[in-house]
Amino acid sequence: MNIKKGITVFIVIALGLMLSGFAAFSLLVSNGFRDYTAFCQRYVVQLDQHKHETGIFPESLKTLENPEGYFFYSSSDCRYIASAHEFSFYPTTGFIEMALFTSNQRQWLRD
Repeated sequence: MNIKKGITVFIVIALGLMLSGFAAFSLLVSNGFRDYTAFCQRYVVQLDQHKHETGIFPESLKTLENPEGYFFYSSSDCRYIASAHEFSFYPTTGFIEMALFTSNQRQWLRD
């Protein structure tokens, strides 16, 4: 009876380790190798052009063209916020890290 219990405990621990390893690998593949700040930065010229043409920044990035070469990214990854006269991005840049870009400061701040 003790051998069966030991094997069961071993299997449960092994499965737990495999699942946690898979979760860590998935996180690396999905976010760890992506550069959200570079992707979001590509929208700045379009946003400035839209503001120049209309007088305000767009409510959503979905009205703009998705930057070329970033087919695994979505405009929602930038976490875009805009008012009539300014905009900001606050994408996730790592496991718990974030970045902030504001149209007033024109630079990326990281926590």
